[in-house]
Amino acid sequence: MTVVEADGHFVEPFVIKKNLFIFSGETYSVLVKADQDPSRNYWVTTSVVSRNNIVTPPGLAIFNYYPNHPNKSPPTVPPAGPLWNDVVSRLNQSRAIKAHHDYVVPPPLTSDRVSLMLNTQNEINGYKRWSVNNVSI
Repeated sequence: MTVVEADGHFVEPFVIKKNLFIFSGETYSVLVKADQDPSRNYWVTTSVVSRNNIVTPPGLAIFNYYPNHPNKSPPTVPPAGPLWNDVVSRLNQSRAIKAHHDYVVPPPLTSDRVSLMLNTQNEINGYKRWSVNNVSI
């Protein structure tokens, strides 16, 4: 797969050979090079990372080559997903993401607002007290 977009922004294309890590709220656009034997279908596996796979089983899908029937099972066993605690691969993917040089938007010359968020939680006499920007909620 070649990643070409991340979270609505074009990126310098980079190739993912095995696993694409997508976290909550993220989106990616990828190009898939469909150059394998077209007489069969292939497995696609999803896994939850940062959580032990014993608790959350993997999801399975079939990458279908037409005119094969989409329900035709691939002749292999589904591939294992990445290890749930594989941090190195996730960091490498993050380091590979670079803004596409033709689509870099410069920051504005001046700002029109400043947002400062400070969230704290204190326990006093057995009660939890939350405050945001020093205002109790």
